[in-house]
Amino acid sequence: MTTVESNPASHRIIAHVDMDCFFVAVERLKDPSLIGEPVVVGGDPEGRGVISSASYEAREYGVHSAMPAARAKRLCPQAIFLRGSFGDYTSYSRDVRAVLEEFTPLMEMASIDEAYLDLTGTERLFGQPMEIAETIRKRILDETGLVASFGVGTNKLIAKIASDYGKPNAITSVRPGHEAAFLAPMRIRKLPGIGPSTSGKLKSLGITTIGELAEFEEERLSRKFHEHKRAGELRDRARGISHSPVKPERERKSISKEITFHDDITDPEYLKSVLHYLVEQVAVKLRSLDQRAWTVNLKYRYPDFETHTRANTLQSETNQDEVIYSTAEQLLDDSADIQRGIRLIGVGVSQLTDGGKKQLGLFEESAADHEDASKRNKAVDALRKKFGFDSVVSAQSINIVRGKNMRKREKDEE
Repeated sequence: MTTVESNPASHRIIAHVDMDCFFVAVERLKDPSLIGEPVVVGGDPEGRGVISSASYEAREYGVHSAMPAARAKRLCPQAIFLRGSFGDYTSYSRDVRAVLEEFTPLMEMASIDEAYLDLTGTERLFGQPMEIAETIRKRILDETGLVASFGVGTNKLIAKIASDYGKPNAITSVRPGHEAAFLAPMRIRKLPGIGPSTSGKLKSLGITTIGELAEFEEERLSRKFHEHKRAGELRDRARGISHSPVKPERERKSISKEITFHDDITDPEYLKSVLHYLVEQVAVKLRSLDQRAWTVNLKYRYPDFETHTRANTLQSETNQDEVIYSTAEQLLDDSADIQRGIRLIGVGVSQLTDGGKKQLGLFEESAADHEDASKRNKAVDALRKKFGFDSVVSAQSINIVRGKNMRKREKDEE
């Protein structure tokens, strides 16, 4: 364990959890004979592709993630190459996540093998930051057999750099007021967001360490990057200043589908058939998430790439195909010049709300009609889930399903 000390103060407590050689570690749990061996996961050493993970034994030969597998093989001929199993990695990632969620609801999964935790205010329950990190680390080890490294600091930037500081199987805590001192001796490439291009510009100014960047004259830095804001951000980060919050699971804000055609469409009936087919897909997704939408959005593009978007907010939220379609169709009729030709059409819903008892609008269908529609959609959704979306097709969409090869590109956006 490593601690950079300072007097305690009112501050955020952010932890970065990074699973050590995650893919390799999972493979070793499945096959203990791999322990102590140079193991590489991903890529074909006899073909193409890059590796996803390398054990520390392989890293001693210069092998690292994102390296072409063929090169990794040349650097470490004795390495054991494994294709890997994403299903297994996902399963173990869920197990780790389950442990983390017991300590704070403010958790952001940055990737399958790393996460940020906002532990602010948990001291009374779990102890001081180093104690909390050690408790979590031990729980992960006991419940999954996997080893994790932790970084603890006042923000995500410091926590991430700290987690890498003493790897593997390490806990590094940087206390308030010592962020700049912790970063100062490190090479500038250790600062997240500084790649080869930015690093080259900084080195041309004689800046090779984070500490030198923190103290460099901002005006000269601005001239180099042709942007005062960028220079200021770099200096702030070099001093350990970051205000990025821990963001729990991203909230879905919209659901949409769009299609780009092989040939420009001037037939209104065909275009509306396509629109209905897209609406059906959007509505199925909406219901699968147990959500409803207040706003229907239409998007269309002419052959010259002139693009228009239109929206209409309903009197009551919905997840019903026909309500969404009738609204989208009206938007199309009111705004689009179909005879110009339509290159792309899309439909979406936004202002989503969670499911539950729906309140009918003043001019909507009766409760009985709504209940019938809901039962019908539920039955259709179940069949589609079992046999595929196109197994049940509305009369409006049947020709589209039969002629799918007529579409150039179908895009799903969320």
